[in-house]
Amino acid sequence: MSITRIVTDSTAELCPEIVEALNITVVPMRIRLGTEVMVDGPELRTPEFYHTLAEANASPTVLTPTADEFARVYRRLGRETNDIVTITVSGSLNNTVRAAMQGRTGLLGRMNIQVIDSQLASRALGILVADAARAACAGASSAEVVRLVRGAISRIYFAFYAETLDHLQRNRLYDQSWATLGSSSGVEPLLMIEEGEITAVQRMRNRGTPVERLFEFVAEFPKVTVVDVLHTGLIPGASEIKSQVEQLYPGQTVGEHIIGPTFSAYAGPRCLGVVVCDN
Repeated sequence: MSITRIVTDSTAELCPEIVEALNITVVPMRIRLGTEVMVDGPELRTPEFYHTLAEANASPTVLTPTADEFARVYRRLGRETNDIVTITVSGSLNNTVRAAMQGRTGLLGRMNIQVIDSQLASRALGILVADAARAACAGASSAEVVRLVRGAISRIYFAFYAETLDHLQRNRLYDQSWATLGSSSGVEPLLMIEEGEITAVQRMRNRGTPVERLFEFVAEFPKVTVVDVLHTGLIPGASEIKSQVEQLYPGQTVGEHIIGPTFSAYAGPRCLGVVVCDN
């Protein structure tokens, strides 16, 4: 039985050490800013990049991988395995999942290539991909990896605050009803990715600071297996949330990660968020 290989796109927040250790193949997005096109990679995850993004006159555009790029990845991996599971960013954000499916078209008779729309993004996608890769490294078949991934999607939650909704509006990811949720406090509403779509967290009071609302979101979970705090370094609060969550769940390791360039291109460079995995 050939080992199952995991493929994802660079929207997934994964540190290079994990990518290498778990043999994950990452197909990069590209970010167009004015006339410059940058490949989404670890070198862009710096405060300097997000300052550039915030001060730019032009709005960033995400260029997704093509079907040909995925096909080349599949053919290369086909030299060592017949089983590939590709896990992509939510199809509601861009067409990466479609390209991943189209890329396997000419190979399906020779290879078993499964493509899954994660319905997630950023670090939430990264956690899902890493769990899939750990299972594959432990000898799980592609069918077992697919079952694990599909079962885990509904247990990973990503909530975030964007200082302005302008970027989401420009990317047609904005719902006009959100305006009423934040208008009373003068602070934009808390958002989350739910079933692949960016939605406002309407079940909570949209009052208080972003830190207070994000902490309140985390505190709704009686038990957690993973909590990560996400930021771009441009607005304060990440350390405060991390400290509060560590007090809420004694003994729980709370990670801190950069929100990657691709998601920041959609939501804006001034973001703060949390990812929670429940039991």
